[in-house]
Amino acid sequence: MKPLPHHYDVRLAGGPDGYATSSADRVPELLCAAPADFDGPGDAWSPEYLLLGAVQTCFLFTTACSIAGKVSPASPKSSCIPS
Repeated sequence: MKPLPHHYDVRLAGGPDGYATSSADRVPELLCAAPADFDGPGDAWSPEYLLLGAVQTCFLFTTACSIAGKVSPASPKSSCIPS
């Protein structure tokens, strides 16, 4: 793992049509909009989906690394990513 702090740059571009595009370097763009529950189109990633997806992904990767014995709360320099 790289030393802390980690920095992430995410950009958001949108317009009056109700859709926005979230982007960052080296990853695919995400089409974002309000969910149908908030009268959005319901066919794009919403902040609610992104939040839950982030929590689930973090849990999955942390659990996988813990099972593999490659991460420990006591070792901030541990990593699940092969070097």
